[in-house]
Amino acid sequence: MRVNIFKTFALVLFLSLTGAAFGQPYLLMSMTNTTWKYNQTGNNLGSVWRSASYTDTVAGWQSGRGVFAFETDNALVLSQTNTVLSLNNTANDRITTYYFRTHFTLTNDPYRVSVLVTNLIDDGAVFYVNGTEVSRFNIAPAPSQITYLTTATAAIEAAYNTFTIPYELLLQGDNVFEVEVHNAGPTSSDIVFGLAASVLPPSGTSSLIITNQPKDLTATEGALVNLSAGVSGFPILSAQWFFNGTAIPGANRLTYTINYLDITNGGTYSLAISNANGAVVSSPALIGVIADTNGPVILAADGTDSLTNVVVTFSERLLPSTATNVSNYRITNINAGTILTLISATLAPDGSNVNVIASTPRNPTNNYLVVVSNVRDSSPHTNLIAPGSAFPVRMAISLLTETSFFYFYNPVVQFGDEPEPTNIWRSVGFNPFIQDVPRQSAWGKSDLQPGIAYFGNSDLPGPTGIKLAQNDVMTPAYFSIPFSMDANPSPLGSSINLEYLVDDGAIFNLNGTEFLRVGLPSGPITYQTPATAVAAPASWKNIFTNLTFRAGTNTMAVELHADQLFDLNFAFGVRVSAELSSFATGPVIITRQPTNITVFEGQTATFSFNAAGAGSFQWYSNDVLIAGATNPVYSIPSVFANMNSNRFKVVASNTSASTTSSNALLTVLSDTNGPAVVSAYCNSSNTIVVTFSEPITAASAQVPGNYAVTNRTAPSLTVSSAVLTNGTNVILTVSQGGAGQYIVVASNNIQDTSGQHNALGRTNAATVGLQVSIPIVTDWKYNNSGTSLGTAWTGKTYPDTTWSNGLSLIYHEEAALPAPKNTELPLEGSATPGVESLAFYFRKHLPLAVGAASAVTSIRHVIDDGVVAYINDAEFHRFNMASGAVAFNTVANATVGDAVYSGPFAGAVSTITGGDNILAAEVHQAASTSSDFVFGIELNINSPSVPIV
Repeated sequence: MRVNIFKTFALVLFLSLTGAAFGQPYLLMSMTNTTWKYNQTGNNLGSVWRSASYTDTVAGWQSGRGVFAFETDNALVLSQTNTVLSLNNTANDRITTYYFRTHFTLTNDPYRVSVLVTNLIDDGAVFYVNGTEVSRFNIAPAPSQITYLTTATAAIEAAYNTFTIPYELLLQGDNVFEVEVHNAGPTSSDIVFGLAASVLPPSGTSSLIITNQPKDLTATEGALVNLSAGVSGFPILSAQWFFNGTAIPGANRLTYTINYLDITNGGTYSLAISNANGAVVSSPALIGVIADTNGPVILAADGTDSLTNVVVTFSERLLPSTATNVSNYRITNINAGTILTLISATLAPDGSNVNVIASTPRNPTNNYLVVVSNVRDSSPHTNLIAPGSAFPVRMAISLLTETSFFYFYNPVVQFGDEPEPTNIWRSVGFNPFIQDVPRQSAWGKSDLQPGIAYFGNSDLPGPTGIKLAQNDVMTPAYFSIPFSMDANPSPLGSSINLEYLVDDGAIFNLNGTEFLRVGLPSGPITYQTPATAVAAPASWKNIFTNLTFRAGTNTMAVELHADQLFDLNFAFGVRVSAELSSFATGPVIITRQPTNITVFEGQTATFSFNAAGAGSFQWYSNDVLIAGATNPVYSIPSVFANMNSNRFKVVASNTSASTTSSNALLTVLSDTNGPAVVSAYCNSSNTIVVTFSEPITAASAQVPGNYAVTNRTAPSLTVSSAVLTNGTNVILTVSQGGAGQYIVVASNNIQDTSGQHNALGRTNAATVGLQVSIPIVTDWKYNNSGTSLGTAWTGKTYPDTTWSNGLSLIYHEEAALPAPKNTELPLEGSATPGVESLAFYFRKHLPLAVGAASAVTSIRHVIDDGVVAYINDAEFHRFNMASGAVAFNTVANATVGDAVYSGPFAGAVSTITGGDNILAAEVHQAASTSSDFVFGIELNINSPSVPIV
């Protein structure tokens, strides 16, 4: 069979080998202009959301533009935030995991380029492309299972990090990026996500080697199946999959997907690849197909678009004749005990969504269930759905719009108004015209002029209402907005969406309690506190909030802050909507019971259920109340062997009814697999961080003699200490090395923390990569003599001991800058007073324990006017500078007004060595009459670490 593959593949190879012009690097996705779908409902989405075909238009998903954040004091983040997130969900529970999805188009053949990703994360994240994991940051390393309740390994401040997407996971044309961002714990005070990507051309050609053979697998009929192979070498000019020795038409990538597995797909699959250096063929992988004997399951019932329509989503494709039979559906009003008359059921083209239409609209204040019977899947066995399968019907409610009624106070102190009203204005049911408040006559109502309240803004995105007065305090206006909620929403499946328009800053309160700050610092706030963010122009931004409304009257109170006295522009508007699965009233009906779970010790076990009408929850283990387990989801972060056979149930209640779920059984399997070395990264002059696949014991991890750092072409490094952090990471203190590839080898004396204390397995080594980060605020040596230094100044041996030292940003600028101004220099050269310098020189020493034959860079900077950057005498980046040789008197080719952040820009270097490295940069003015200059660089240098089996 393999001979036939080579004959077929040889023809493909000769037809496809052509000279390739790979082009220039270009920006694929912008950090601040890319639109993402995001979900911060606090719901556990499992793993289905990672699929490239997942529908992210269902309830709970919103659209927004990066960067996404809830942040109060990180200038790097605040300067880029376009979508504000919430730390709590609508049940007032702290959100652990946030989900993000977007599409991007790759015009190149991915086998002939690489894609560098720069991300901005607080605290941890897992990245997927087209449904396959590509990287983790500050999160438990692979193969650790990631769940909704997995927390980041450390609480950090957001900074730039980079990784490269494996080209075999990319598609020419449409691709999907999926990212889950995890907080470090329930006390985390911020969350940040931003991502940019650049396409880089390759360098050279190397022989291809299949490093990971396609694996045998067994799956059920109807499943989506992926086959893949790992390959080293570049570029790949041709690829072809074969089934039982015959080429599969169109299967020309390193991954092959069968979207719907059936019996005929069972057999052997092989991959052949080639480039100019030759062709290689993988070993065959066997796919076994198991008959599908499980019926479809209801995943959602969305009634948010219409009170007569409900879109029912199933777990798999359905048999059309049963899916479109309207008699197989029932929509029940469980508050009134009535059943709607249904007139049609239409199956969507995807085969798994059915639009059910009733003849009369639903009551928007009642709870409804969709009940399904006799529906079958489209497998050869036409499996039947469980009789009486039910799901709560999701509904949409608008609570506030920009034209909703509000009271407002616009104080002008010089005319006798009190600068700040008493706290009563924040209370429930506040009415300044019937309550005793100072300067009662200064309060107004919006009923005659509904819309966005404003001053000075002439182009607002929505209807304008009250025109406020310019005033002499930092708080130009206070707003009290009454509204009603007919009943308490159930926390199960509910989400509240707040949209706000604020220019410049604001504090939001609900029923007397603050829940959101926009453009204002933390801590006490007075009427003289200026806003820290200037909205120009004012625009709508949205978040899912931790709002918990009460049945009946509610009051939202907002104080608007300007960034300066007698501000020329300020504005305020608000919209609030809710999507609810049910209200916490009437009968409590469980529609999905907690299910049995089997996990290995040390893994996470998560129990959940679904119900209509529930407002409060209490979980039990073996019929004993679990203290604090009062959320709809109960999770055990790390199970122990003695938890085996424990039973878990939940009591769901509201003020008038309650019900108890069935028991779910927890089965705990003994961990018999040893830990593995996942990666090893150098990040300083004397440390290497080794990451293991699971928690390991401190007693075995912190013995320096259990590690060796070797190199075939240079002496081994000395390991003087080993410190365990976060359970899985070990920081090795090492001596400085030379050239060549270093490898960390760990001893099998290292054990995991399971009850078995398994020893390190076969994967006990990894190549040492680089993860080096230089922040925007850092020390630099600088030369501002105003004289030419020639070209030698960028090299490692150039003497710079007489240069001055300064903390960036280094500048001569009166305007505000996006990072701290730290070191001011004159425009004139120190050696030529009175003559403005055309160039300023900067050097920074980067001592590293080991080097890298090749590394990728991601640079972001604040520069006025142009810059050329070097590492160890090799240029890797230029900005606002023409190509060609650069001399002292070369001028920048663009004039920068007020410097801002530019980038990130991707690049590559091959000159990083063990020992001292030199980062050098020269900043050039656009003209000898320039009135300012600014220098600050933020840089990440990365090379991969590869586990060795």
